[in-house]
Amino acid sequence: MSESIYHRRKILADLCRRARPGGDWGGYKPAAFESKRTDTQWFFLDLPWGYVFVFRGTEPGKARDILTDLMIQKRVLPYGNMKSKVRVHRGFLGAYKSVRDQVHAAVRQYVLGRKPVVVVGHSLGGALATLCAVDLQYNMQPGESLFEHARIVHAYTFGSPRVGNGSFGRSYRRRVPRTWRYWGWWDIVVKVPPALFGYRHVVAGTGLRCRHDIRCYIQQIARQT
Repeated sequence: MSESIYHRRKILADLCRRARPGGDWGGYKPAAFESKRTDTQWFFLDLPWGYVFVFRGTEPGKARDILTDLMIQKRVLPYGNMKSKVRVHRGFLGAYKSVRDQVHAAVRQYVLGRKPVVVVGHSLGGALATLCAVDLQYNMQPGESLFEHARIVHAYTFGSPRVGNGSFGRSYRRRVPRTWRYWGWWDIVVKVPPALFGYRHVVAGTGLRCRHDIRCYIQQIARQT
């Protein structure tokens, strides 16, 4: 099943492209969710090969998204544990927490079978997908549907910024080893927040000949399949 998910990289990247208001989902029927307070949108799809959570990326001209991207302060994880060395981007965490209850409710309502859970996002959506993946693996409790197969959470990000510090990355890799990060050689977003402030990517990932346009990621990935 892992191999099957891997070969659907192009589909997952294309879902990121479609994750916008009024987007054409190409025959898929997603359930749409949002937080108006933070202008965060995400979508759930029950596909034959997996339960897919898609987080919308930054939209040009959206002031709230831009402010979220620019906030470089770090906040502790997990959720108020001040003894932890883990730190993450304050804006990304705030955006994810604004829809976290929706995500958990969707898991309880829809994730009922043995298919993999796949979390995907481009740009800001990639940062939110990273936080969502580790949250689902770590915080779902025994007796809840995802707990039994938390080890098959897959994460795919395209052009994602850095999310947290080195301690976050180490914790993340232990919990979500099935992570595929794609970054563009000329994509400025993957270079922020700056490493100078202690931020690190969760995995090394795969470099592609792309700028930030998700369509370029789709084309490059298609050539590899």
